[in-house]
Amino acid sequence: MKPIEENIVKKVCKEFNLTYRELGEQIGIKEGTINKIASTGEISEQINKSIELYLKTIELEKELSEYREFRNFLKKIIE
Repeated sequence: MKPIEENIVKKVCKEFNLTYRELGEQIGIKEGTINKIASTGEISEQINKSIELYLKTIELEKELSEYREFRNFLKKIIE
């Protein structure tokens, strides 16, 4: 494990208004582990990658939602 420049756990929880417990549930990590990472800033590559993938999933879900809205808009125009 290595210290990271910015505490990704704190950043993600703040940005998405999540508790450590909720973030842990989303990425499959125990709350105690998330608490430790938040307090020490030391994170394993595996957990870091899990958080990165979680963020990518959120981004892709947003893009998909926007695509669906656009598709529905086009359907209304065509009809």
